[in-house]
Amino acid sequence: MEPGLRVSGISEFSGLDAPPRYRFADVVLQHARDLIPGLNPAGASRWMGNRPSTPDSLPIIGPSPHNPNVLFAFGHFGLTLGAISGKLIAEMAAGRPTTVDTTPYRVDRF
Repeated sequence: MEPGLRVSGISEFSGLDAPPRYRFADVVLQHARDLIPGLNPAGASRWMGNRPSTPDSLPIIGPSPHNPNVLFAFGHFGLTLGAISGKLIAEMAAGRPTTVDTTPYRVDRF
């Protein structure tokens, strides 16, 4: 990232009004300092935000039941599964078979 290094890696499941527990961020920072000798955290900031999630923790990937020209790809965990979600959407948009069976990720499973 242009302004610096972003270090993250914690998902905490709690209530929407729960206060941040930055001790987890402090642990991640310490691991980063262990991995990158000389890392200077001056000017670093800690932040947290709510992340939407589906009831079964699986992403929604596939066509809208109301308009097959609208393809959904959300609910995956950040960058971790973003690439395969993008690949599946590209395959669907091109009318090709998908690399993996997307049945478990259909929006109408709820």
